[in-house]
Order: sequence, then structure tokens, then C-alpha cells
Amino acid sequence: MRIVVPATAADNVAARCLRAEGMEPEVRVLRGDHDYAALIAELWSDGETFAVVEDDIAPWPGALASLRDCERVWCGFDYCLPGRWDTDGLYGTTGCYKVDARLIAAAPDLPGRWEAHDWRHLDCAVMAALRHITGLDGYPMEHRFHVHGPPVAHAMHYRHHQEVIHG
Repeated sequence: MRIVVPATAADNVAARCLRAEGMEPEVRVLRGDHDYAALIAELWSDGETFAVVEDDIAPWPGALASLRDCERVWCGFDYCLPGRWDTDGLYGTTGCYKVDARLIAAAPDLPGRWEAHDWRHLDCAVMAALRHITGLDGYPMEHRFHVHGPPVAHAMHYRHHQEVIHG
């Protein structure tokens, strides 16, 4: 399973957590507003099973192995947002999820549903497209996709700090 970390910087929480577990994720530093959508479309067009772990997600040891070993074609983890303790998590989000090659083969043109979205709205577009193709439209939020547990951590406030050199 290919593990990709869409990131704002090469050094990030997700990559550190995955490397600590002995994995070598593919970190893709994104610059433009539409780069994330293009990345997911690229992964889709490659046709192989992939997992996405966003740069501010801290998966616990074994989390990605549970995705890799899962027989479902679309699965992932919930996570809580800081300051949003009114919900159990974000159901069916793009923070940490897997798409199996069987789902990609069944819908090779699906990226057309999100390619025009910028990163701010990409999660909704991708999740809506995947819900539609998997027949989960109209189901409550907690049935958006196969949820693994426990939730992964969200390190929203961590951001890479560049070293400042004084001359």
C-alpha cells in the first residue's frame, strides 16, 4: 500500500509518526490551492491501493497496518478537532484513509468530481464522490465509510517552523 502525506512542509507530524514506526511515507509538499486535488487524482490514476495521511494527523502505531490489512475498499479513522469537543469526531474525512485498487478500477473517472476544488473544499468533494460510488448516499454521518478505531490524533496547531538566520 502506497502511503502519501500531502503537506505544507517536508517535516511534519504525520511523516514523523510514520517514520518512527519504520515506514517511509511519500511526502508531497503542496504549494498551490489545487495541488491537493491534483495529487488525489494522480494517486487515483496510478490505480494502486493508497493511503493518505494529512500532515497534521498523528496516527498511532499500527493504524496504517490496520488500514492495509482491512478488506474494505474505503476505510479510515475519525479524529477530533481542537475546540470541537461537541462531536465524537469527524466522520468520513480525508485526514487518514485508504482507497483500495478495486474501488479505483470500478470508477476510473471519479477524480473528475473533485479536480476543480481547492484544498479548502476538497474533503467534502472527495467524500461525496466516494459516498456516491459506494452507495452510502443518504446514510447518517457515522456510516460514511468503514471507520477504524481508536481515532487518530489531530495536531492542528503544529506547523513547521523555518530557521531564521541572522546575518
